[in-house]
Amino acid sequence: ESDPQRPARLRHWAAEFAAGLPPAAEVLDIGGGLDWLQSMSSRGLAVTAINQNTEIGQHIRDAGITVAVAEPSVVLARIADHSLDAVTILDLASILRGLPAVILLDMVRRIVRPSGQLLFGMGAESATIADRLEGRARAQVDGELIERALQTSGFVRIRRVAVGDDSYCLIASQPQ
Repeated sequence: ESDPQRPARLRHWAAEFAAGLPPAAEVLDIGGGLDWLQSMSSRGLAVTAINQNTEIGQHIRDAGITVAVAEPSVVLARIADHSLDAVTILDLASILRGLPAVILLDMVRRIVRPSGQLLFGMGAESATIADRLEGRARAQVDGELIERALQTSGFVRIRRVAVGDDSYCLIASQPQ
C-alpha cells in the first residue's frame, strides 16, 4: 500500500520472467506476497511458495496456492535436484539474513533445471515487517555484488529489469 508503483513493477517483472520459461513452468517463490504469486500465476506459471509468516502463508493458501510455512533452508534442502524451472525471491535482504548467499545460490543451482531461471528483487523497497519487528533499518543488498556472486556461482545471461523507479530485479539462467 505504501508503494504505488509496486503493482506495475510486479506485472512487468512477471512478464519478463515468464517470457524466458516454458509454458506451465514450475516456479518456487521464497518469501513473496500474494500479489507477486498471483502475477506469476496469471501468466500460466505453476507457482508454489515458502513463507515464514503464518498469516501471509494462510492468505496464500486461501488463494489456492500451495505454500510451506517454514524456514526456507529446511524446505529447500528437501527439494529434489533439478526439479523446478525457476526460483524467485523478491525480498533478498530478508532471506540473506538467515541464509548466507553462498549456501542459497548452491541450493538454487541444485534444484533448478538446466536452462531454468532465478529472479532476485533488488532496490528501494520500504522496511519489511521483519525489519520493523526487530527494530532495525532496512537491510540493503548490493546489486553489483549479487550479480558477481551469480556469475561466480555459474549462472549465465544475468540481466537487470527495471521499470523506472529505483527498484529492479535480476534474472539469471542456469546453464544447460
